[in-house]
Amino acid sequence: MYRIFVAMLAMGLMLISAAGAQPQGGMMMAVEELGLSNDQIAKIDDLMLQHQKQMIDLKAGAKKAKLELRAMMKEAKVDEKAALARQDEISKLKAQMANAKLKHMLAMRNILTAEQLDKWMKMQRMHQGFREKGGKRQSGGCMPGCKPPMGPGMGGPGMGMGHGDDK
Repeated sequence: MYRIFVAMLAMGLMLISAAGAQPQGGMMMAVEELGLSNDQIAKIDDLMLQHQKQMIDLKAGAKKAKLELRAMMKEAKVDEKAALARQDEISKLKAQMANAKLKHMLAMRNILTAEQLDKWMKMQRMHQGFREKGGKRQSGGCMPGCKPPMGPGMGGPGMGMGHGDDK
């Protein structure tokens, strides 16, 4: 489930870039390969913006509640009922985040045609085939326009993911 969300989020980020400035490398290839219309790109851009705003609010609420719980736990005498209530609040916010992610993924899928979704899933399988279990990389299998990562332990300096053009 998490991998699917990450894949769809990555697609959304690629499409946002495509709607704005000139996208580079794999981003442009994904947009071109999927054959997205300007309307689809605009819908995905709007959807991503709304999702990001929602997630910021939920994450901030969870962080605040965690800080409050931590402060409660530092007291010599802890109000058990209040601490449990704060933990319930944190759990509810986490559940809301998970639901928001799922709803976002479903909405993203609804923007694509069946053919585009099929192509996207194939591209993701190709890209995920680039990984071995345990997060180690093997040669080949990366989708077109993809560069292997050049981070710590991956053959180069720790400069991030290494996908696309690093400038």
